[in-house]
Amino acid sequence: MERHCYDSIDKVDRTPCCKTSQFPFPPVVFENCTIQAVDSLYRTPRTHFTLINPDLVGPKFSRNLTHPKLQALVLEYDTDVPFSLSYTKMHDFYTKVIFCHTM
Repeated sequence: MERHCYDSIDKVDRTPCCKTSQFPFPPVVFENCTIQAVDSLYRTPRTHFTLINPDLVGPKFSRNLTHPKLQALVLEYDTDVPFSLSYTKMHDFYTKVIFCHTM
């Protein structure tokens, strides 16, 4: 989303998937731009992404190939909070993560 809107080499207008869109992105912009980004990512040779496993993390779409719809976004990152089967402990962690990312 930080790229220029007009690509003078390819003569492509990337609006709204470019600098003109302001965060937080409207749902339709987020969904369409995510689909474009994933499409571009999967056309890139896999050797460029040796640490990425597309089966585990990233956007998850509906099975409708004509009109794919973003269904979930799986994020993964390191933390110092150990996993627990305790709902309370995991809910507290979840709440802290969500609150931190919405500020």
